[in-house]
Amino acid sequence: MILNGAEVIFISKKDNFGVVKYTDDSIKPISIKYLAICQYENSKEVYVFLCNDKLEVEQDNLFDTIEEAKQYTFNIYKNVIWEKGIQYISFDNIDFKDGQVKEISSFDEDMLEVYYPNGYMIDVGYIEHIQCFVISIIKGNDWVNIVKQIDVNSDIELQRALQESIKLVSEL
Repeated sequence: MILNGAEVIFISKKDNFGVVKYTDDSIKPISIKYLAICQYENSKEVYVFLCNDKLEVEQDNLFDTIEEAKQYTFNIYKNVIWEKGIQYISFDNIDFKDGQVKEISSFDEDMLEVYYPNGYMIDVGYIEHIQCFVISIIKGNDWVNIVKQIDVNSDIELQRALQESIKLVSEL
Protein backbone atom coordinates (compact mmCIF):
# COMPACT_ATOMS: atom_id res chain seq x y z
CA MET A 1 0.00 0.00 0.00
CA ILE A 2 1.28 3.47 -0.89
CA LEU A 3 0.29 6.79 0.77
CA ASN A 4 1.64 10.10 -0.51
CA GLY A 5 4.34 8.20 -2.37
CA ALA A 6 5.55 6.34 0.74
CA GLU A 7 5.20 2.62 1.40
CA VAL A 8 2.90 1.77 4.30
CA ILE A 9 4.72 -0.47 6.75
CA PHE A 10 1.95 -0.51 9.35
CA ILE A 11 -1.57 0.90 9.32
CA SER A 12 -3.98 1.20 12.20
CA LYS A 13 -7.43 -0.24 12.31
CA LYS A 14 -10.02 2.49 11.78
CA ASP A 15 -10.70 4.38 15.00
CA ASN A 16 -11.21 7.89 16.34
CA PHE A 17 -7.77 9.43 16.77
CA GLY A 18 -8.91 12.97 17.46
CA VAL A 19 -8.82 15.91 15.09
CA VAL A 20 -6.33 18.15 13.34
CA LYS A 21 -7.09 21.77 14.20
CA TYR A 22 -5.63 24.91 12.70
CA THR A 23 -4.69 27.61 15.20
CA ASP A 24 -6.39 30.39 13.27
CA ASP A 25 -9.62 28.35 12.75
CA SER A 26 -9.38 29.02 8.99
CA ILE A 27 -10.34 25.40 8.29
CA LYS A 28 -12.75 23.37 10.36
CA PRO A 29 -11.21 20.52 12.41
CA ILE A 30 -10.52 17.33 10.45
CA SER A 31 -11.25 13.95 12.07
CA ILE A 32 -8.35 11.49 12.09
CA LYS A 33 -9.52 7.92 11.47
CA TYR A 34 -6.28 6.10 10.52
CA LEU A 35 -2.63 6.24 11.48
CA ALA A 36 0.03 4.88 9.14
CA ILE A 37 3.73 4.25 9.64
CA CYS A 38 5.34 4.86 6.25
CA GLN A 39 8.74 5.07 4.63
CA TYR A 40 9.83 6.71 1.40
CA GLU A 41 12.08 4.76 -0.95
CA ASN A 42 15.80 5.21 -0.19
CA SER A 43 15.05 6.84 3.18
CA LYS A 44 16.02 5.58 6.62
CA GLU A 45 13.49 7.71 8.49
CA VAL A 46 9.84 6.76 8.93
CA TYR A 47 6.73 8.90 9.15
CA VAL A 48 3.54 8.60 11.09
CA PHE A 49 0.78 9.85 8.82
CA LEU A 50 -2.46 11.02 10.41
CA CYS A 51 -5.19 10.27 7.88
CA ASN A 52 -8.84 11.17 7.44
CA ASP A 53 -11.68 8.76 6.66
CA LYS A 54 -10.68 8.65 2.97
CA LEU A 55 -7.10 7.73 3.90
CA GLU A 56 -5.81 11.16 2.87
CA VAL A 57 -2.82 12.41 4.85
CA GLU A 58 -3.68 15.43 7.00
CA GLN A 59 -0.49 15.68 9.06
CA ASP A 60 2.77 13.79 9.55
CA ASN A 61 5.54 13.30 12.07
CA LEU A 62 9.12 12.14 11.33
CA PHE A 63 10.99 9.47 13.33
CA ASP A 64 14.33 7.68 13.11
CA THR A 65 12.91 4.18 13.66
CA ILE A 66 9.68 2.22 13.47
CA GLU A 67 9.94 1.53 17.22
CA GLU A 68 10.10 5.28 17.97
CA ALA A 69 7.07 5.88 15.74
CA LYS A 70 5.09 3.13 17.48
CA GLN A 71 6.08 4.40 20.93
CA TYR A 72 5.03 7.94 19.99
CA THR A 73 1.64 6.80 18.74
CA PHE A 74 1.07 4.57 21.76
CA ASN A 75 1.84 7.44 24.14
CA ILE A 76 -0.84 9.57 22.47
CA TYR A 77 -3.31 6.99 21.15
CA LYS A 78 -3.56 4.16 23.68
CA ASN A 79 -6.16 2.34 21.52
CA VAL A 80 -4.07 2.03 18.34
CA ILE A 81 -4.00 -1.48 16.83
CA TRP A 82 -1.42 -1.94 14.07
CA GLU A 83 -1.68 -4.17 11.01
CA LYS A 84 0.92 -4.71 8.30
CA GLY A 85 0.33 -2.66 5.11
CA ILE A 86 -2.08 -4.91 3.22
CA GLN A 87 -2.43 -7.96 5.39
CA TYR A 88 -5.61 -9.39 3.96
CA ILE A 89 -8.53 -8.43 1.79
CA SER A 90 -11.95 -9.31 3.13
CA PHE A 91 -15.06 -9.17 0.96
CA ASP A 92 -17.31 -10.44 3.79
CA ASN A 93 -19.11 -7.14 4.34
CA ILE A 94 -19.72 -6.44 0.61
CA ASP A 95 -23.24 -6.94 -0.73
CA PHE A 96 -22.77 -8.08 -4.32
CA LYS A 97 -26.52 -7.62 -4.93
CA ASP A 98 -27.58 -10.25 -7.48
CA GLY A 99 -24.05 -11.01 -8.66
CA GLN A 100 -22.59 -14.48 -8.48
CA VAL A 101 -19.11 -14.62 -6.99
CA LYS A 102 -16.99 -16.99 -9.06
CA GLU A 103 -13.48 -16.78 -7.70
CA ILE A 104 -11.71 -15.45 -4.67
CA SER A 105 -7.97 -15.94 -4.38
CA SER A 106 -5.28 -13.92 -2.70
CA PHE A 107 -2.94 -11.91 -4.96
CA ASP A 108 -3.08 -14.42 -7.82
CA GLU A 109 -3.98 -13.30 -11.31
CA ASP A 110 -7.58 -12.65 -10.27
CA MET A 111 -8.68 -11.97 -6.74
CA LEU A 112 -12.36 -11.80 -7.48
CA GLU A 113 -14.80 -12.22 -10.34
CA VAL A 114 -18.48 -11.42 -9.95
CA TYR A 115 -20.96 -12.21 -12.75
CA TYR A 116 -24.30 -10.43 -13.09
CA PRO A 117 -27.46 -11.61 -14.90
CA ASN A 118 -27.44 -8.47 -17.09
CA GLY A 119 -24.23 -9.67 -18.81
CA TYR A 120 -21.79 -7.54 -16.82
CA MET A 121 -18.84 -8.78 -14.81
CA ILE A 122 -16.70 -7.11 -12.16
CA ASP A 123 -13.10 -8.32 -12.09
CA VAL A 124 -10.70 -7.36 -9.31
CA GLY A 125 -6.97 -7.96 -9.64
CA TYR A 126 -3.74 -6.78 -8.09
CA ILE A 127 -0.72 -5.59 -10.06
CA GLU A 128 2.30 -6.32 -7.87
CA HIS A 129 4.95 -4.22 -9.62
CA ILE A 130 2.94 -1.00 -9.21
CA GLN A 131 1.20 -2.10 -5.98
CA CYS A 132 -2.22 -1.28 -7.35
CA PHE A 133 -5.64 -2.92 -7.30
CA VAL A 134 -7.56 -2.79 -10.57
CA ILE A 135 -11.34 -3.09 -10.79
CA SER A 136 -12.64 -3.71 -14.31
CA ILE A 137 -16.28 -3.67 -15.37
CA ILE A 138 -16.75 -5.84 -18.45
CA LYS A 139 -19.85 -6.39 -20.61
CA GLY A 140 -20.30 -9.69 -22.45
CA ASN A 141 -16.72 -10.84 -21.76
CA ASP A 142 -15.45 -8.05 -24.09
CA TRP A 143 -12.04 -7.26 -22.58
CA VAL A 144 -11.14 -5.01 -25.53
CA ASN A 145 -13.89 -2.51 -24.72
CA ILE A 146 -13.75 -2.27 -20.92
CA VAL A 147 -16.79 -0.36 -19.64
CA LYS A 148 -14.91 1.16 -16.70
CA GLN A 149 -11.60 0.63 -14.94
CA ILE A 150 -10.77 1.93 -11.49
CA ASP A 151 -7.24 1.79 -10.04
CA VAL A 152 -6.79 2.10 -6.27
CA ASN A 153 -3.76 1.88 -3.99
CA SER A 154 -5.17 0.58 -0.72
CA ASP A 155 -7.48 -2.10 0.57
CA ILE A 156 -9.68 0.61 2.09
CA GLU A 157 -10.02 2.39 -1.26
CA LEU A 158 -10.65 -1.01 -2.87
CA GLN A 159 -13.75 -1.63 -0.77
CA ARG A 160 -15.18 1.82 -1.57
CA ALA A 161 -14.46 1.49 -5.30
CA LEU A 162 -15.89 -2.03 -5.38
CA GLN A 163 -19.13 -0.83 -3.77
CA GLU A 164 -19.28 2.00 -6.34
CA SER A 165 -18.76 -0.56 -9.15
CA ILE A 166 -21.49 -2.86 -7.82
CA LYS A 167 -23.91 0.08 -7.72
CA LEU A 168 -23.04 1.03 -11.29
CA VAL A 169 -23.46 -2.53 -12.62
CA SER A 170 -26.77 -2.90 -10.79
CA GLU A 171 -28.08 0.27 -12.46
CA LEU A 172 -27.00 -0.70 -16.00
